[in-house]
Amino acid sequence: MSLLPRHALRAQLIKHYLNSKFHLFRQYLFRDFRYVGPATVIKLCKATSSDTVVVTGLGAVGLAAIMTAKITDCKSIVGIDRVESRLKLAIELGATSVVNTSDVDINVGEEVKKLLNGGPSIAIDATGRLALIKQAYHFTGRR
Repeated sequence: MSLLPRHALRAQLIKHYLNSKFHLFRQYLFRDFRYVGPATVIKLCKATSSDTVVVTGLGAVGLAAIMTAKITDCKSIVGIDRVESRLKLAIELGATSVVNTSDVDINVGEEVKKLLNGGPSIAIDATGRLALIKQAYHFTGRR
């Protein structure tokens, strides 16, 4: 009797087990994305009323970060995105100003520094795009 069928069956069982665990992990992860923005503002950055906050990416996570910064009573909140409807929603939810990046010629760092009279004390990226993360790192001031 060959051992091959037994190993093949074991490999299939392991594959099925890992797929089911990944599916549960993925469900949990996507269900709890709503906490990422607020947790970043409150727990990680420990935002106070003297902070100026910039949020790049105004999807669900970014807008949640803006609302939390508003509740925390941050001095200035700037939202950065390229979708006009998200920028309008950010203003409604508490952003003091927005930067529309749909214009290719815009220098986001200069625009943010102009709006805040210097760099922000907190920059939150909700896009995951490396170019925006690097840019936010360079225009953020020290706390």
